[in-house]
Amino acid sequence: MGMGLTHPVLNVSAGGLCLRHWPADVVPGDIVSLSLVSDHLAATPVEVRCRVVVVEGALTHLAFVRVTMPLLTLLMEHIGKVLGVSPYYFGDASEPNG
Repeated sequence: MGMGLTHPVLNVSAGGLCLRHWPADVVPGDIVSLSLVSDHLAATPVEVRCRVVVVEGALTHLAFVRVTMPLLTLLMEHIGKVLGVSPYYFGDASEPNG
């Protein structure tokens, strides 16, 4: 697998992600290391390890081996930016949510 290559993420959740057109020779069960960064954030990349779940045509489905706080924070910030909302986690605890 080439280092420093960028691959588009089709979707992402707290459990894993789906990469489109990932040119890697992987099979379900393989463990891979990735560096995640959001186009919507100026965040530091987060290093993650994923288990390959399904390789189906141009799609590679991966499950996070371990969800860490830096990963969860990146995901919450990214999803908030995409949806145009500020996650309650990042707000003032004294303010009501919503």
